Parts: sequence; C-alpha cells; structure tokens
Amino acid sequence: MGTLGNAFKRELGKNTGKFVSNVIFGDGHSTPYRRVDKAREANANARQQMAEAKMKIAEAEAREARERSKRERKNQLYAVDSAVLENIDLLNNQAIPTDKQELLQFLSVLAVQLKATPWLDEARDDEAKIRNKYTNALLEKFRLSVYELETTAPDDPHLQMYKELLSQSNKKRFLAKHKRGIIILSCILAILIFFTVPLGAILLYASIIGSIVILFFLIKHLIKHPEKLTMLFRKNTPNEKPKESVSIPLATYPEPVATTTVPEAGTAEESIFFDLNQDGRIEKELAKIWNRYRRLVGQDIIGHKPIFSADGVKDSILFVGVNPSYNPADDSTLIPSQDNSSLMYGSFYKLSNAPDYFKSLEEFASKAAGKAYTHINLLYARANDRDALLRCNSDFIREQLELTYNTILKIQPAVIIFFSDYCKDLIFGADRWIDPDTECDGHYTLRGTRFPAFFTDDVTVMDNPSKTALISKIRSFI
Repeated sequence: MGTLGNAFKRELGKNTGKFVSNVIFGDGHSTPYRRVDKAREANANARQQMAEAKMKIAEAEAREARERSKRERKNQLYAVDSAVLENIDLLNNQAIPTDKQELLQFLSVLAVQLKATPWLDEARDDEAKIRNKYTNALLEKFRLSVYELETTAPDDPHLQMYKELLSQSNKKRFLAKHKRGIIILSCILAILIFFTVPLGAILLYASIIGSIVILFFLIKHLIKHPEKLTMLFRKNTPNEKPKESVSIPLATYPEPVATTTVPEAGTAEESIFFDLNQDGRIEKELAKIWNRYRRLVGQDIIGHKPIFSADGVKDSILFVGVNPSYNPADDSTLIPSQDNSSLMYGSFYKLSNAPDYFKSLEEFASKAAGKAYTHINLLYARANDRDALLRCNSDFIREQLELTYNTILKIQPAVIIFFSDYCKDLIFGADRWIDPDTECDGHYTLRGTRFPAFFTDDVTVMDNPSKTALISKIRSFI
C-alpha cells in the first residue's frame, strides 16, 4: 500500500508541474499531446497552401494552353488566307480566251472547279469565310467567261447550260452567306402562322405546297431522263429482270479475261511484240489530258511532254513504275509522237545495246518464268518530286491511271510487278485496282482480271535473298 501511495504522489506531482509550466511559459513547454495537435494543424495548413499553389500552377498552364491554341489557330488562318489569296492570283492571271473553242474548254474547266468547290457556311467559323473568297473569285471568273461566250457566240448551244449553272451558283452563294438568317426568319414565320392560322388550314396549305414541290422535281427529273418515262409504263416480260448498275472508281472493269494470247502473223520473234499505241491510242488520249489540265496543274509538271512505252510483249512479266523522271535530254533523244505532243520509247527486249536497267529486268523475267518482259509506268507526267506530282489535281492523276489500266488489259501479262510504295498508294484499296481481300500467298489480283500482282521494291536494286524469294513465288503459279 505504501508503494502504491508513493507512485500516485509522484504522478500527481509531475502533472501538476506540467500544468504550472504551461501557465507560466506557454506552448513552448506544453505537454506532448498539445505539441502533436499543433503539428497536425501546421501540416494541414502546409498541405492547403501546397494545393492552392498547385491549383494556381494548373490554372496558369490552362491559360497558357488556351493562349497557345489561339495563336496556333490564328497562324493557321493566316496560312489558309495566304494560300487562298495565292490561288485567287493564279485564277486572276488566267486570261479569258476569245477563240470560241478555247473559251468553251475554259468554261468547262471552270464549271468543274465551281461544282467541286462549294460555298461553306460562313456562320460556322472564320475559316469558312476565308475559303469562300476563292469560290467567289471562281464564280466571278465564270460569270465573265459566260458573258464573253454570250458576246462572241450567242447562238452556241452550250450557252444556256452555262447560264443555268451561273444562276444555280448565285443561289448557292446566297444561301451559304445567309443560311442562319433564313433559318431564323423561317422559324419566326412558322411560329406566327401556327398561332394565327387554324391548324386545319396549315395542314391543307402544307399538303398543297408539298405536292407541288414533289411534282415539280418529278417532272424536272423525267425531262432530264426521258427513258425513265417509258419504263413507268413498260411491263417486264416473265423472264426479264431489272439490270443492276455497278459503279467502280477509276475505271469500268470488264469481266475476268484469260492471260493467253493468240500469236500474230509473222516470225516467232516478231509475233511477241505489239503496238501499245496502235492508231495513236495513247498519244491522242495524253494530248487531251494535257490540254484539259494545262491551267489546273503547275507548269513544272504539265509543261513537260509526257512519256509512254510504245511496245508491249505478249504474255510477259509486266514491270510497272510510278512515273518517268524528268531529264531535259529526253526531249531530243526519245521518239516524238506523231502530233509531237508526247515522247515514247520502244522495247529493249533482247537488244544487245539495251541500258543496264532494262537488261536487269530481262534477266529477272527470264529467271522467274522464262518469259519476256514489258515495262510501263502508271503515270506519264515527268517529275522528279513524286510527292508534288501526287498532290496535284486528282482528276489529272485519275485520267492517266484509267489510260494505263486499259493498256494493261491489252498487254494481258502473265504477272504484274508494281514498284515502290507510290504505286501502292495510288491503286491499293477496297475500291481501287487492287483489293486487299484478294491477297493469297503474298500476291494480289488485278480487279476485273485474273492477272496476279505483286508490290515490291525495284527488282534491279533488290538484294539477292529478296529477289530469290520473289522468283520462287512467281514460279509457284506460272
């Protein structure tokens, strides 16, 4: 009991001393539990200050990001405006022809551009207003050209068509510029009519107006397509089925054709060659294409005469490049076409003085399949900067591709080997020449045919293992 009493006294004296110390000296000599509470409070304040500092930093970064986005958008608009003004200058520098045929051709080009460059909704953003500047300039150029045609050839049958297009374009420009105002005004009128006119009258007027509009467009459509008027009253015979229409980009492809050919008269050596340019087929089409796009494609491309291969070899290995490079010496060394608008080269097959490049192609074709070879390009425009070539007018590219596709059908090759990724970018896709779904054992099939096709590097620079592997694949189905 004595021991317990002494312990109690000691503890009481210690706590009494701490109390007195707290009263006299304050928190500097406070008890441990009071120091812990104070430390927690300090830590909480520090964390709050840190959170506030982080929030301020985040807000500053967000403001900086918004400002940076605004600057980037402004720079983008400056770039777009600069490009638009440059195109307007190019358009303005194109003189309106006074010769009737040239004027009609010029109007045709402007009409295509006008249809392909619609007006954007200016209420959408500032970029739409900037881009509409070019379409407005295009319309003005078209209007002046129509006026020129009306002045020089008022009886020309094309005049009325171009006048109608001019009228339609003016309406489209008005709608694009005032679209939001028209919508607001229509809504106001609709509200006024709804609250001032009985519902029955509204439905009656709506049905009458709707019927008139439908009848108008139906008559207009039948006038443009009179053959459909007879189809409305024609009864199908029991075995007659409606024909389905098929639309395939780039070209209309025929049914699959065989890869065999019939030898022509003459010696065996002569019979393997044939004229790809028979009756001027290629040079005439190239002249039309170059004339059609002479104002739409840069002179660094359209200003050079196109080049094409004039000789094909029957049942051959067909090597296809993307386009001929530009070499000024070609204008004096290659054979000019009959109309002197393009250049051509013949086959180097089995020629002792053939360039090393074509000798390499001949050697590869012989090793792979024991066959001759033919060499052509997808495009005919001479350009060393292929990226710039492929960025130019898409219709200019498309029409060259269509000509090449028809040439391939005439060659009827045993195998087609397309060189470079540029070729693949142009013709590979579900709606293009080479459908990815036709892939089998590393090769594809040219659409509309049974011709096997490969995409590879140029075989003349291919390493031996890759070349051997390609030869093995070709041999497997030849």
